[in-house]
Order: sequence, then C-alpha cells, then structure tokens
Amino acid sequence: MSNIANIKKETFPVTGIKCGGCMSNVEDKIKAQEGVLAVKGSLQDKTVYIEFDDTKILHDGLKRSLDGTSYELQV
Repeated sequence: MSNIANIKKETFPVTGIKCGGCMSNVEDKIKAQEGVLAVKGSLQDKTVYIEFDDTKILHDGLKRSLDGTSYELQV
C-alpha cells in the first residue's frame, strides 16, 4: 500500500498524439508501470494526468514507459 505522502499528481504534455487511439496507447503504456495509480489523457490539450507513487517510479520512469513509441512524455 502506498503512503499518501508519496503520491504525486501531475499533468504532463505528450508529443506525437494525433487521435483518440494514440491517447489510449499512451494511457495503456503508462498504466502498465509499477507505481502508477491512475492515468487520464486529454486529447484536446495533448496532456496526460498521472497519479503515481514516487517511491516506486519517478519522472524518468514515466518518460521511459513510452520508449519505442512515436510519443514522448515531456517531464
């Protein structure tokens, strides 16, 4: 169980997003990471809101979750 003090809630821009399918792919890749508790993308804003436990994953890990795709999380 995550300590509430370790839970971060942040919104990040994402490049390469062109459609709803793109956003779904981004959300799925990020959600699959250990320590990620919630993900919600905004196609209109081309951003993704992420709740994560910073004792399990940091910004670099979130960014790396999109490695090998045409998307990039701007951290």
